[in-house]
Parts: sequence; structure tokens; C-alpha cells
Amino acid sequence: MISATLTVAKDAVMEEVMKTTSYAGKKTDEAVPLQEGQESAYDRMRATEYDKEQLARFWDEATSMATGRMSRWIKCVTNDTSYTAELSLSSRWEEHLQPSMQASLFSFFVSFIIARWFTLSAKEDADTYMAAANTMLDDVMRKIYHRSAPERVEPIDN
Repeated sequence: MISATLTVAKDAVMEEVMKTTSYAGKKTDEAVPLQEGQESAYDRMRATEYDKEQLARFWDEATSMATGRMSRWIKCVTNDTSYTAELSLSSRWEEHLQPSMQASLFSFFVSFIIARWFTLSAKEDADTYMAAANTMLDDVMRKIYHRSAPERVEPIDN
């Protein structure tokens, strides 16, 4: 068995969530002119420092979902300032996939948290981000299942 460790920093995810929600709000404001008395999409959609308590709950939901999907391979999980999952994978698993798995897991956390946030602030965009989150977690699972092809051993002639 091969051991692989995936780590996602909570602060980095929250920073990306805040940047992405701000960007989405700004782009929505540019695409759809404001009506008089209407709140801007930027103000409605963006997550701020004040929203971190709510976002932390979504972080916990994401960690639970990721752990549940990978549970068959997990030896150990920690979840404090970062999510770390130590996996026990097939001896034929290709180790060069680990950075890509980690990037996909990071993207899963970001998309999942944004999807949950948008269920409160921009319902029309929530499904798109949840679909992206599911795609990213499916990508992690595909890489967990990936194996190198067995090599044929030629018999030794006596």
C-alpha cells in the first residue's frame, strides 16, 4: 500500500471564497443594470470577514462530505486550521497524481462553500457551483481509483 496525504488550508480556501464571491457579484452588476432602490449584486453576493462564522459551518459540511467519499481509503483525518486526510492507496497507484488530487480537493472546498453561500445570497448561481464542487470531488475519486497498468514479466528460460 502507498500512503498519500492531502492537505487543504482553511484560510486559503476562505480567502479564495471571498475573492470569488466578490468577483461574481461585480460581474453580475456589470451584466445587469441596477434598478432604483435595488441592492447591488456585489453587496448581496460577496462573502466578507463578518460572514466567516457561517462559512466555517459550510467548511465543516465540505470536510464531512470529502471524508465520507474517501472513507474507504482514509487512515487518519484532522480538521483544525486545515483539512488533512492520510490515505492508504493501492501499491499500483501513481504517486504523480497527488498534486493534482490536492488541487481538485482545494477546488472542491471552494466551490462547495460558494454553492452553500449562494443558496443564501444568489440562489440562481448556487446549482452551478454545486455541480462544479461535485465534479471536483469526482475528479479526486477518479484519481484514487487510478492504477498503473501491470507490467508483464517475461519468464526466464532455463
